[in-house]
Amino acid sequence: MTLVSKTKPDRHRIDLSNDSVARHWAKKLGHSREEIAAAVEKVGDNCETVRKELKLAAAKAAAKAEAKADAVPVEGAMKVATAT
Repeated sequence: MTLVSKTKPDRHRIDLSNDSVARHWAKKLGHSREEIAAAVEKVGDNCETVRKELKLAAAKAAAKAEAKADAVPVEGAMKVATAT
């Protein structure tokens, strides 16, 4: 009689090697496979640390976009010339 181990994969580890599992994580975390892969590369495969990294990255991107939007001159605004 042959016994087969019925080990379950760790549900708290992100594995992107399987397409269906990668789609699951992309849907669950709300980010693309590439973004998740970059986060896994940076912080490891624990789902909670990856989730935190993705939130941090999204917050940084939003702050950068907001800063860039503030730097764009408003159409019709007057420019002031300064003498040097």
